[in-house]
Amino acid sequence: PGGAAIDTVVLACTHFPLLGADLGAAFGPGVALIDGAAGIARRIGQLTGAQSFRRNQPDLALFTRHDTDLAALSPALHDYGLDRVAIF
Repeated sequence: PGGAAIDTVVLACTHFPLLGADLGAAFGPGVALIDGAAGIARRIGQLTGAQSFRRNQPDLALFTRHDTDLAALSPALHDYGLDRVAIF
């Protein structure tokens, strides 16, 4: 109810802008999309900046779907230090 009255959607997560084109198509040209990723990333940096983090094990790239093309990503993931890959 009320969906027709939506005129603005705030993409309030750092990864939602990746869906911007799809969301824009779904909502239509009358709905403005606001990309909040940069502000959210800054705020996370402020909240965690004074915390010390330590790794107990190597970083992990976790995927939520099985795709035969994932193997092609291995070199790029390796460049970012992600040699461990798992599918959830």
